Amino acid sequence: MNLTKRIKYFSDNSYALALFRKVIVILGSVLSTAILSRYLGPELKGQYSTCLTWLHILVLLFQFGIFKLYPNYKREGNDSRIGDFFVTICSLKFFLFLLIGIILTFYLNLVANNKVVFFLIFMVIFNVYQSELIFIILIDDMRKQNLITMLVTFINVAALVCVYAATDRNLYLALGIYIAKDLLTIVCCLFSSNYRFYLPPNYRFLLYRMISIIIYPVLAALLLDLNY
Repeated sequence: MNLTKRIKYFSDNSYALALFRKVIVILGSVLSTAILSRYLGPELKGQYSTCLTWLHILVLLFQFGIFKLYPNYKREGNDSRIGDFFVTICSLKFFLFLLIGIILTFYLNLVANNKVVFFLIFMVIFNVYQSELIFIILIDDMRKQNLITMLVTFINVAALVCVYAATDRNLYLALGIYIAKDLLTIVCCLFSSNYRFYLPPNYRFLLYRMISIIIYPVLAALLLDLNY
């Protein structure tokens, strides 16, 4: 088997690609952490870590967890466009949160000019949406999800290297790169897929059923996260 065939075989094998993706993500995480620590310094890195802690808690709260029910509904096979429905719900929620985030930003700008809070608001909004999309794509096409994750990891590390080499310490720039990473993931997910806007006739019943199923596990996970 020549090199070209080996590469094609490897890229077509979802599980081998998933293993390679894990290696890339781990290496990318180690490099990103090292670069950010050198770039920001102890004080700004502490503020950056605090933002990520709040991000993790708020994302868990505002995800609602509905997208995690997608594998169950897809397995049932009652609606061939169930993927479109889940992406539609996540997209509508994203635009609603984006509108609220913009209004909240203008309001907070009048009350207190805290740029870190502004960045945190949009970090939460974009991270919630990208995590939902990447999960849905994982269920529909593992190979595509692996490729998107590796591409975003490479670009994120490259952006951090450029910022480290060309600019002075800047917390807002580091937070902006985090938002750009999530935005790139969203763009890749949407443009590489064929999801379309779709609301089935019984969408209200489906939403009610989803929320009633997921509400307690989400609250339990949030309480556990806050406890630790």
